[in-house]
Amino acid sequence: MKILSIGNSFSQDAHRYLHLLGKADGVEIKTVNLLIGGCSLQTHYQNMLDDEANYWMEFNGQPTGFKVSIRQALTSDDWDYITLQQASAFSAKEESYSPYIEALAEYVRKYCPRAKVVLHQTWTYEEGGKQMTESDFDGAEEMLLKVHSAYEKAAHAIGADGVIPCGEVVHGVWKKGVRMHRDGLHLALGVGRYAAALTWYAALTGNSIDGNGFDDFEQPVSEGERIAVIQTINNVLGGRRCRKMKVNFLGDSITYGAGAGGVENSYVSVFERMTGYEVRRYGVSGTRIAKQRTPSPFAAWDEDFRMRALAMDKDADFVFVFGGTNDYGHGDAPLGSFEDKDPYTFYGGLHGLFEYLVGVYGAEKLCFITPLPRFAEEDPKGENGGKPNAVAPLSRYVEIIREVAAHYGVPLLDLYAEQFFPRPTTNTGDEYTTDGLHPNAKGHALLAERIARYLQERMALRD
Repeated sequence: MKILSIGNSFSQDAHRYLHLLGKADGVEIKTVNLLIGGCSLQTHYQNMLDDEANYWMEFNGQPTGFKVSIRQALTSDDWDYITLQQASAFSAKEESYSPYIEALAEYVRKYCPRAKVVLHQTWTYEEGGKQMTESDFDGAEEMLLKVHSAYEKAAHAIGADGVIPCGEVVHGVWKKGVRMHRDGLHLALGVGRYAAALTWYAALTGNSIDGNGFDDFEQPVSEGERIAVIQTINNVLGGRRCRKMKVNFLGDSITYGAGAGGVENSYVSVFERMTGYEVRRYGVSGTRIAKQRTPSPFAAWDEDFRMRALAMDKDADFVFVFGGTNDYGHGDAPLGSFEDKDPYTFYGGLHGLFEYLVGVYGAEKLCFITPLPRFAEEDPKGENGGKPNAVAPLSRYVEIIREVAAHYGVPLLDLYAEQFFPRPTTNTGDEYTTDGLHPNAKGHALLAERIARYLQERMALRD
């Protein structure tokens, strides 16, 4: 997950532990904060027009010593989330947001059309502190109400994808008796920054925060303070949590993780770490799309794809199906014909699988990944010439997948046409495979990157 903040010292507070919280949870989060202390929306707007490198760039909560412009930051990566915020001094003044936030949001979407634009709701001055006593507010409660209202109206004005309610969380933890500020304005280096970062983490990833064990703070955070923070975030976020995207992977041994040198290196696991999505893996080695009339040497091989699709979670936001190489490799199923609905043929098995998946999830949530090129794929008798009868080379199976997928309107990630890996010339291992078929750890990592990029592109088109 990649997060860019066009902010100030308040987003600096929020970013300080955000990358590390993700790391503690096994989620890769890249954060970049554009820092000008006290920077207001009006100043951001003027900097946008000037296109000058006025911002100190902070990476993963740490200074870099580099300066960049807003445009340079926007075009430097494929961002998942971009946050905007008002300076604290103006945060309760609704009239101070417009027209600047509308122009900034338009500018962000021009350069980053796929990114979600989220507002970072800032917190109040410290109750009883110098800033509060010198303000026009009766106290933190009144200031928070006005800040909340201003951010909600700004979010509506730009069609924001959400508001990260740090102001409400900071106030809620303070009401439990925890001091949250360090100077009346900025957050305490321990519990204050922890509360802000954990709010961002929960809101943007949708992950549970109850078991996150990160504890490397600049100032100690007691167990009581940690509990107060977690309880408050859970209470404040409620349904406003940006729900984590759920992705199903239905496949064979490659989806299971064969060749990766450990399930943590499999493309599904790498994809999960890269995106922060909730991933459900349905990979069983040796399985095929077509049913078999002759029992296989291993019973699990006969758990065809449609049979296993029936058991998948139905609440997925997206489903990848990666199969067909074992139909080429072994078994007794003939190809059949396009009109064939017999599940004991390859055509029929595909028809049954696609009919079911489209009926449950809709074609817009599906992608079929074609088989990868493999060693000796021209042999019509399959892997090591082991089929009882000659059927077809792997390329014919891929053609049939393309044909049936097009019939149901299911998009393909055609790794076979892309020649994603060079066609293996040996079954003893090469740069990307362990045996001319199963990707090694390097191959799995590249596969995860390609699938993540594909999904990002699909989501951008859907949006």
